[in-house]
Amino acid sequence: MFPFPGPSLILCQLSLPSILPNDNEKVVQLNSSFSLRCFGESEVSWQYPMSEEENPNVEIRNEENNSGLFVKVLEVVSASAAHTGLYTCYYNHTQMEESEIEGRRIYIYVPDPDVAFVPLGMTDYLVIVEDDDSAIIPCRTTDPETPVTLLSGDNVVHASYDSRQGFNGTFTVGPYICEATVRGKKFQTIPFNVYALKATSELDLEMEALKTVYKSGELIVVTCAVFNNEVVDLQWTYPGQVVGGLMAPGGMVWAQQGSQDPS
Repeated sequence: MFPFPGPSLILCQLSLPSILPNDNEKVVQLNSSFSLRCFGESEVSWQYPMSEEENPNVEIRNEENNSGLFVKVLEVVSASAAHTGLYTCYYNHTQMEESEIEGRRIYIYVPDPDVAFVPLGMTDYLVIVEDDDSAIIPCRTTDPETPVTLLSGDNVVHASYDSRQGFNGTFTVGPYICEATVRGKKFQTIPFNVYALKATSELDLEMEALKTVYKSGELIVVTCAVFNNEVVDLQWTYPGQVVGGLMAPGGMVWAQQGSQDPS
């Protein structure tokens, strides 16, 4: 006879929460209100779009019911372009720090004839890639039917476009602008700047210490510098290792990491 599975095993076996309306995407009229309901067998939460420029006016509340399920309702009053984006409902116990949220999703569009592109934070306009990897230029439209053109200077750049994500492709370093026309009015984003990190398999590395022979209890300082490579994870190994870095009297160890311009 098998033992009854513990709580952790039961939680791992839960299916994803459910969302009503049961759609992959939904277009909401500007300035209207809408609500999303999430149902789950354990406590649930919502992740939703946030804008640095606008208050999203989102209210989240628990809802009592007789189904035995946990229900959390997300309500938006007077929807605006800033509410365009991905809404995800997930189990609280599945969300770990710095990990991607796994849950049920619905994408909401709020078309606005005066706001062709979803408002972004300033850091979103810096697109960092490694060597020749593909990247996403995240100019998303508030209306899924709006055609978008990607420009580099006066040249049109041909790349795959998804209104939920933006342009996906391999881009050279430099500024890019997204352009769209809504009801005869032309819109342009501020430039997205693509910056390429330099990563090489061969390291140009230098190590130095003030001296190689120390007295007992004396402070030891060893410096390691890597040049011409912007994607590096520095780690230390040494006798009596604790965490790496600088060794001080009493067995104390510090680690210090920074960057420098080799020029």
